Amino acid sequence: MLDLERFTAGLVDTIKRAIAPLAERLQRLEAFRQEVDGCRVDTAERFATLHHKLDELAERLEGAQTKSLADAYRGAWLPGRFERGALVTHDGSLWLAIEDGNGKPGQSATWRLIIKSARGA
Repeated sequence: MLDLERFTAGLVDTIKRAIAPLAERLQRLEAFRQEVDGCRVDTAERFATLHHKLDELAERLEGAQTKSLADAYRGAWLPGRFERGALVTHDGSLWLAIEDGNGKPGQSATWRLIIKSARGA
């Protein structure tokens, strides 16, 4: 005659041994899924940041394409504030503002001589 308790205990033990590797694999898969989800979020944030930077660069490029040297020339130098890229004439020479500032051409690090006057030659 079959001992039902012993048979049930043996069956339960067999099922547990069969399921144990599957449970471990399921835990590893869950850990992997969480890692992948974390990468997705990180990647999505990076792409969003890159997209924003590309938009900013596109705007800057559009602005740069509409400017020319004629836009940079401010005429004869007069005291005041000049932005980087401004061109002025002073004492017959052409000067370029290499940084924002309000110094006088020839006396300030703000300005770089581009074309020297022929007056003193």
